[in-house]
Amino acid sequence: MKYINKIGKCIIATVLLLSMFIIQGNAKVLAKDNLPIISTNGITLNSDTTPSMYENLVNLENKKDFNFFVDEQLMSEGNAYFAYAYDQEETFIGVTFTGWWGDQQGINKYKVQYKDQDQWVDLEETPVTYANGSVGGPTTLTKYFHQPITTTDIRIVVLGVNTRWSKKTCMHVIAPKIDDAATSGMTKPVVSFENLTLKKGEMDYFVSNPDANDIDFGPGGDLSGKNAYIVYDYTNLVEIDRVEMIGWYPTSQGIKNADFEYFEDGEWKSLEKNVTFAWKTKAGVQAQENLVYTLKKAVQTTKFRIKVNAGYAQWGSTKINMRLVKPNGKLVRKIGELNAVVDAMEKNLRRLLIGDNYGEFSTTSVQTLLAVLEQAKVVAANPDVSEADYEAELAKLNNEIQTFYASQNELSKKVEIQAENVTIKEGKLENLIDGQLGTGVTFEEFGSALDGSIYLTFDQAIDAKELLILTDKPKSHGVSTIAISAKKGDQWVPITNNVSIPWKNSIHEVEGQTFDLTTQGQVVSDTFKIDMKGSASEQQATKLQLLLIKGDALVDCNSLEATIAKAKTVLENQKQGSGLKADPEVIELLEMHMLLAENQDTLARNTQAKVNQLEADIRTTLDIIEQQTTPTIQTDKLTEAIAKANALDKTLYTTASVEKLTNVLTHANGVVANPESQEAVDAATAALETAMDALVRLGDKTKLQFVVSAVEALHEADYTQASWNDVHTQLQNAKTILANNQALQGEIDLAYDALMDAVSRLVSNEAVDKTELQDLVDDCTKLKEADYTKETWKVFIDALADAKVVLSDPSATAGDVLQAKVELTNAINQLRKPGEKPNEEKPNIAPGNEEKPTTGTDTSDTTNTGVWVLMLLASAFVLTFGYQKKVKK
Repeated sequence: MKYINKIGKCIIATVLLLSMFIIQGNAKVLAKDNLPIISTNGITLNSDTTPSMYENLVNLENKKDFNFFVDEQLMSEGNAYFAYAYDQEETFIGVTFTGWWGDQQGINKYKVQYKDQDQWVDLEETPVTYANGSVGGPTTLTKYFHQPITTTDIRIVVLGVNTRWSKKTCMHVIAPKIDDAATSGMTKPVVSFENLTLKKGEMDYFVSNPDANDIDFGPGGDLSGKNAYIVYDYTNLVEIDRVEMIGWYPTSQGIKNADFEYFEDGEWKSLEKNVTFAWKTKAGVQAQENLVYTLKKAVQTTKFRIKVNAGYAQWGSTKINMRLVKPNGKLVRKIGELNAVVDAMEKNLRRLLIGDNYGEFSTTSVQTLLAVLEQAKVVAANPDVSEADYEAELAKLNNEIQTFYASQNELSKKVEIQAENVTIKEGKLENLIDGQLGTGVTFEEFGSALDGSIYLTFDQAIDAKELLILTDKPKSHGVSTIAISAKKGDQWVPITNNVSIPWKNSIHEVEGQTFDLTTQGQVVSDTFKIDMKGSASEQQATKLQLLLIKGDALVDCNSLEATIAKAKTVLENQKQGSGLKADPEVIELLEMHMLLAENQDTLARNTQAKVNQLEADIRTTLDIIEQQTTPTIQTDKLTEAIAKANALDKTLYTTASVEKLTNVLTHANGVVANPESQEAVDAATAALETAMDALVRLGDKTKLQFVVSAVEALHEADYTQASWNDVHTQLQNAKTILANNQALQGEIDLAYDALMDAVSRLVSNEAVDKTELQDLVDDCTKLKEADYTKETWKVFIDALADAKVVLSDPSATAGDVLQAKVELTNAINQLRKPGEKPNEEKPNIAPGNEEKPTTGTDTSDTTNTGVWVLMLLASAFVLTFGYQKKVKK
């Protein structure tokens, strides 16, 4: 026999304390007499306080000072606390503090942390104000939670202390308040008066007076119209259906007549009026009488009050005497019950197998139940919902849960299960062989004095290897001993005899055990009997999740075993902290799948389809873990490059270079849609950037078109044939370039220079007319250097100087004049004011290197806006048509 713990946690508490001790900032005290183990962090005891005094903190009657210092740094970090560890779960409803001069040297702010499974959960920060805390004497107060909490471990974190005298803090009690009403159903209110005065006794005697002390209060006699109330504040919602009273000489000095009121929706409401109490003791007779008045209608409320209309006044009207006036406030627990059912079902859902296979739950049924659970949470969180609505929601939730479990897929027919000498309280017997960790069966009255038997019958004999038993809270609700037999013919042959199960887990979690069935040799049979005895010393319910016999596999499990081996490696790496961590819930899911997979050859699971499904479940979970532990691939730069490439105006570049970019862009889109590695993403980004840099921009034909238009306006007859032939040749070449929509800037510039050179050598048959050039030069005197950038002004000044040289040259030809006009006009058009940018940027195409655009500033010719556009048009008109007119004269 060997112990396994495939799921949950094993709580092993070993306390070895030979004597009380304290370590700076961390003290611990051994629990005794049902007290918790108390430990601290960030707390240092004063010299007059010893570790043995820790138990005083949870003694509500303690009157001894407990003096300590709180580490200020840890307190500011929320890490200075008193920790209380209980042997078993308790329900807590608040925290009780007793301070000595509390407003001077007590705790003034705190929060509570409680342990939920392995996580610490924080409650809200709460201030502490002590009534009469600035004067001597102890002051006790209890701060209640909004809802009860159930746990074994709770902390009171110190967030602030009063240090008006010194750094020392003094308290008598710092105790989690256990809900005694969890078993009695009763809760104790705070009692107060309105228009009444306490003359003798204590207010607490109204609801707790075991010694029958007198309670004198007044005035007495006729109190009609005086609005005299006894008020009961329960804090939590209670149900009241009667009022218990004890009177002493009741018809001489007790309460005679009263009204009952309850608090609801922010106001007091009447319940019963003018109730006269039927005391039986005669006036003047010395006797104590108990009286219970049953309300006509039970009421649920947080506050209740009794309006005293009259008291018996045989001996005067100064007082009324009673020994008990107690409404029986029973704490309403439907909210907590609703939350408990939701929490338990959500925990079970995390254990269930979902799918269409034998024993699994369909996705649709799970989704339906999840929706119902979410609705129940909404109802539980709504403070305005009535108790009747809570009860209705709880009933609805329980019905939906029953419906959900009834929807479980049919089990495999390869094994049947039967029981003897047991009574099922909850669940189905088949749940023991369905492979589900979230289902099970509860047997009624399965205590240590009662044996029960389970029979497993397979559709064919198996070579049995192990028996797996899985139970919830094994030491309190499990099986203590087990005996296993196999059927041979008509005889039962023992395999193991009354073996005690060494459960490790006390009360909290599911635990599994396996029993080796091969110790006596090979066991081959189709029917097995498991005799069991309960763990409890008294008869009570016993819970089991699984009871499976493991035998030789009848299917091919090689692939599954390889997947399991891989999963074990992944789990080991996760435990050792290798690489990124996967979500704990996914790791837990993988462990659950492996638990089932390692028992796949039980005949309840013995189909190839099931084995394949088990392997698929493990592989799917491994894929999720791989996704969570694989470093994130960064695609931001590639996405930006793709956006940049898409934004480009492709019509501005050569077809060949655009085609290359398109191919690279298509590849980049594929990579960003399905990135396989960071290297692939980076390579695609670099390739796309390179393709964009390699784009060859089409040339700017503005100047060439301008010159061509001007030359076409000339007349061949006006010039010598030799000079005109050269112009004609270069003009045709320029037109060819203009017609080429893929022409580069270098080609355009060469055609422009050649045409301009031919024009400059034109020889006119008539005298050269310099009038238009002179007019243009004269207009330039209106321009001011301060209005333009230095670079564009220099180009303009150089062209203007060349034009003046032509004007002063008596041998200048018509071509020289025309060229000077064109170049000066272009120089005027390129002028830019400071901060002004060209309408369109163009790459600088270097002569002789037309295929490679540079990355420098674009220096190609551009067209200005505004006045210079008008000047360009005017100049062009003059140049083209005015010049033609002149030469024709």
